[in-house]
Amino acid sequence: MEGSTTLADELRVRRVEEVLSQESGQEGLLVDQRSGTVHVINATAVQVWELCADEPSLGTLIAAVAAHYGVEKELVDADVRELVRTFSGLGVVELIAPA
Repeated sequence: MEGSTTLADELRVRRVEEVLSQESGQEGLLVDQRSGTVHVINATAVQVWELCADEPSLGTLIAAVAAHYGVEKELVDADVRELVRTFSGLGVVELIAPA
């Protein structure tokens, strides 16, 4: 995305505790208990959300998604970064800089 700051691979992605998730067919729901907002997410976003339970680094998250789909990391890199950026903008994950 032009003009966007590149997210560092070392950033840890942490799910916000007040956000609950539920799968519904091929989609998922993220329910932000703080605001009552419900976000509908696709199957790939559900997978990324689930992987964030372990607070992975962004680089590890990208590698895990690539492995799941059996493709090279470069093919999913931009999409995973954009999804994490979107999750962060929605306030459902926090990006934690390495200590």
